[in-house]
Amino acid sequence: ICLDAPAGGGARVRGSCGTSKMFLLVLLGAAAMSLGRAVQVRLPPSSRGAPADTTVFSEPGQLFAQRRPRPLPLATVVAEPGQAPAVNETAAELLRFVTAYRAGLEALVDITPYSPLLASAVDADGEIHFYAFIDTWVGNGSGTDMVYINNVTGQCVAERHSYGNGWSLTLDLVLWPERGAVDIRPKKSVTLATGYFGGRFPLGVVDVHEGHILDGQVVELSAPADLSAAAAPPQIYACPGGPEEAMRAALLGFAAQQADRIERKPGSPEERDAAKQELEDELVEMLVTPHLQEVKVITTFDHNRSVLAGYNASLMNASAGMPVFFQNADVYTDQEMYEGLWWNLTYPFKPIGRVLNVSDETLMLQLDGPCLPSAATKSLPKLLIPAGPSVLSEAKSLIGSAVWHGHLSATLAALHRRRQDDELVEPLLLEPSGGWSRWESATELHAQLPDRGSALERLLGPPIVLGRASLQVETGGASVQALQLQQRSPSNEASSSRACVVVQRRQGHLFARQFELPSACDGDRVVLQLSVTGHGWSMTTDQCGEYCHVVYRLILNGQSIGNVTQFRDDCDSNPINGSVQHGTWWESRNGWCPGSVEPGFFLDVSKWSSSGQNKLEFDVVVWSNHTQRYEAYTDFSGFALGDQASLTVGFSLFTYGSESVKAILQQEHAYTAAEAALRDGSSSPQSLAGPLVVEDEMSGRGGLEAASRVAKLREEARNVRYDFEARAPWYLFNETVEGSPGVEAGAARIRIFDSALVQGATRTVTASISRSAFSERWGQAALQLRLSRPDGLEFDHWDRQASVGLLLRQGGQDARVIVAEPPIGHRRWKLAASEDASAAIPTVDAALA
Repeated sequence: ICLDAPAGGGARVRGSCGTSKMFLLVLLGAAAMSLGRAVQVRLPPSSRGAPADTTVFSEPGQLFAQRRPRPLPLATVVAEPGQAPAVNETAAELLRFVTAYRAGLEALVDITPYSPLLASAVDADGEIHFYAFIDTWVGNGSGTDMVYINNVTGQCVAERHSYGNGWSLTLDLVLWPERGAVDIRPKKSVTLATGYFGGRFPLGVVDVHEGHILDGQVVELSAPADLSAAAAPPQIYACPGGPEEAMRAALLGFAAQQADRIERKPGSPEERDAAKQELEDELVEMLVTPHLQEVKVITTFDHNRSVLAGYNASLMNASAGMPVFFQNADVYTDQEMYEGLWWNLTYPFKPIGRVLNVSDETLMLQLDGPCLPSAATKSLPKLLIPAGPSVLSEAKSLIGSAVWHGHLSATLAALHRRRQDDELVEPLLLEPSGGWSRWESATELHAQLPDRGSALERLLGPPIVLGRASLQVETGGASVQALQLQQRSPSNEASSSRACVVVQRRQGHLFARQFELPSACDGDRVVLQLSVTGHGWSMTTDQCGEYCHVVYRLILNGQSIGNVTQFRDDCDSNPINGSVQHGTWWESRNGWCPGSVEPGFFLDVSKWSSSGQNKLEFDVVVWSNHTQRYEAYTDFSGFALGDQASLTVGFSLFTYGSESVKAILQQEHAYTAAEAALRDGSSSPQSLAGPLVVEDEMSGRGGLEAASRVAKLREEARNVRYDFEARAPWYLFNETVEGSPGVEAGAARIRIFDSALVQGATRTVTASISRSAFSERWGQAALQLRLSRPDGLEFDHWDRQASVGLLLRQGGQDARVIVAEPPIGHRRWKLAASEDASAAIPTVDAALA
């Protein structure tokens, strides 16, 4: 016999087992009482009466409670280790959103499926703890003095450039009273990924681990590392200069690989040459910028545009003819982003003058650029010169040789008709011939060589490869694993040579979870909720995870339950449009738009779930602009350029009783996304059909002229449930126009945050609400979120990832909290005989059913 505890307070028995079973229950109960025996009824969690893990026995004429363990709590939460907002806390996200560029946001979002979690989150003091988080760094003084250069007149104007100050955040929990005789809320919930705090996953990471070679036979890492997720047996390189040296080699290798890709793309030779030149310019800037030194302006001479400046001779080797640069963070000007779209962007990296002559403490500079530092410009822009006369030429030669390396690679591949698209590409490391320590002037070497082809042979080559990890744990030693040795450590460094282990994840698998579901009655259903947003793009491969197309492969108990995409190609129709917000608000993104709430996708997974133990596997494939197909992902660009692609995942399952399901199916339509999944199989059928071919999403402006729209929906009558889905997909709300939500239906409104200031110093705010403030029972639940301009301050100017949810303490409430075990790392690795490592490379299953 099934007895279901409802998700909120109260002591009524939930009818979810059908009329015949309920009738049988009444008969058995009456018989038991007539015999003077106790009838056991489980009560739901509540701050009043018996606690959630209490069984209540009813004897004739008396009530008493006996504590006994409950086999399964109403809510279970699983989080990744090391991401909690505080020690001994776990955050369970209720809603993720992304702020608008320099604008506010007001939305009303259904969270009724989280009713079991809300009911289970009450701690021993009868309180529920909430958090709100916005990933920002701005504060009251955020801003900088800059110089604006008019790109037409060349006129320079000093300005104070603000980044904004934050937001005023107000959050209400709205609880509608029950309608009808049947509770339509789920009876259990299991959260397997908890959003920003506990559900962030790096995507396709390439790591460098430092170690030493001991006696030429063992590499000992400086810190334990888990290599189990490696896409291929990791390469082990000799790197006398440590990980920094390996990263420089990775940058050159990246340049070669990108040039190889450019050569293979269709297009004219002129288009390919232009793309390679743009690549060279960007990477030269990255190499040179860390080696620029500021000079102090003493006097400027307007008549001949010269500057007398002081410099620190201990930091730079100055000489006549060296280039002069603006500090690009000090200057911005008009630049064309797309055809017809001009933006104010930082000044491009290019010389704006040169050193005329040098004395012991001063330099005379000749400027060709439009601005001279002066009192009128607050001594801006600052002027920079390289630390040595060959810094710029060496950087150009290194990057140019790397690009030529890629050009030759593509040419040879075409000549020999070799197809490499199906091969597992590893991070390519290139270093100057003879190593970095013996590097001389690249300009001098170029002058001695007849052409770039021979220069390539002399200038660049891979570092010394010491071996590969076999990824097999050696029996008899948990901390010792085998390496496939391709080349023994050089004898003169055999006892202590530094090594770098380069580990790449070709991300196909993101995570797996074992979890438990309650025993199901006939007609019970399980609904999955998934909310994924991608982040990182500036220097990542395929601009992932913000702009890349990702398909999430969901496998439950060994069966594929769906290939889901959450890419939003409707950002250009956001009612919070260009008349309100700034930035690239119209560009399509992976799982979000600037100025949007992201309550997620719902899918009925009843036929794949089981009572008791279940296993979920979460895999990803990413559209490759290179191969023009979906495949496992490695972030080569992020590795070489210092960026990282990541996914923030919220993942929950909700169990609905049969009577709840029946009532939802009998409604005229679905009022929430979860109900749409119960009625139609999913809340968004298009999310189960990703594009076969991905077009370039970055080329157009979209709906800059879209009219601002504000939903003006009201409840039709007091006996009708609130229709959240009528507001999809933006779920925007305007209380000024529409009034308080649910007021006509008698909804309770609980203020959680009241104009809380959220900025860099207070990115996370918390609040505690007494359970007594809640209705004893409720029908629907929603969060009303409002971001407004803070008093006397400005909106943050950027789009920021954000989250609101519950804070759970270990053992402090009825909800069961599980922190996933971190992977086991190993420090010491044994060098073994060389073998062919290619057989161990896994193939990629890119087929999407």
